[in-house]
Amino acid sequence: FWAPLNLFAQAATGHGFTPGALAAVRWTVVAICLFAFVRVRGVVLPKGRDALLVLAMGALFFGPAHFLFYRALEMTTPVEGVVLGTSAPIWTSLLAWIFLRERIGGAGWLALALGASGAYVVSVGFRPPALDSANSVGNVLYLAAVLFEAIVGIVIAPVVRRSSGIGTLAYQTLGAGIGLLVAVPFLAPFAVATDATGWGAAGYMIVFAGLVNFGVWYGLVERNDLSFLAISLLVQPPLAALLSWRVRGETPSLQTGVGTALILVALAISVAASRPRRRGGPTPPATSRT
Repeated sequence: FWAPLNLFAQAATGHGFTPGALAAVRWTVVAICLFAFVRVRGVVLPKGRDALLVLAMGALFFGPAHFLFYRALEMTTPVEGVVLGTSAPIWTSLLAWIFLRERIGGAGWLALALGASGAYVVSVGFRPPALDSANSVGNVLYLAAVLFEAIVGIVIAPVVRRSSGIGTLAYQTLGAGIGLLVAVPFLAPFAVATDATGWGAAGYMIVFAGLVNFGVWYGLVERNDLSFLAISLLVQPPLAALLSWRVRGETPSLQTGVGTALILVALAISVAASRPRRRGGPTPPATSRT
């Protein structure tokens, strides 16, 4: 569901949405839906300082990150965005190792290296990167957004494990939605889609790439190390290539096959070397994960 996100974001902004409005509408609607779910299901919410921390991270980092994502896509290409996006697991794993003291271990680093290499091969091929200098500003904005989102993941992970994934996500998206609705009209153009295509693209981003994907991801954070989960993000480039094949009839290339094989090996190593953490308990040693 995340693999075609850049294409849907460009479709939405190409049919009337400004980047700031798209981010504001997306996360405000997600927050409303999540709080309705929390009320019906009685999900545990963060309390006190945890709640304030998550709201602040949503307003100051998560919301701005997605505004930067959509703005950057107007200034670069989806392919270059995918290339920069493949660095997300690396930043997440490094930050988790430093700040959360997750024990990644030799197998974990090997899986990360193989997965990142595979994602690079799928995105770029068997050559050095050649990002278009004309897109440099967009690429810098996209990379900044990747870093912002990695920081959010690291900061809120302990809160998720003290409360719940869905409850934390509800507060985070609420902070993002409020922050964007307040700030964007003063800082950037604010306009919404004028046709069904724009709203359809935004709907996909809200439902499948928002409620479903982020809901599942935050649920998994309750019981798994971020450095373990981050490796799964590397499947996005080959999935994007597969979607291009199915939707556009583009024949998969050799680089897609080789890169996908590397990513699958990385995932196999990661799963074999890892096991879920106990809720509220310490992170198990890397050598004991199965």
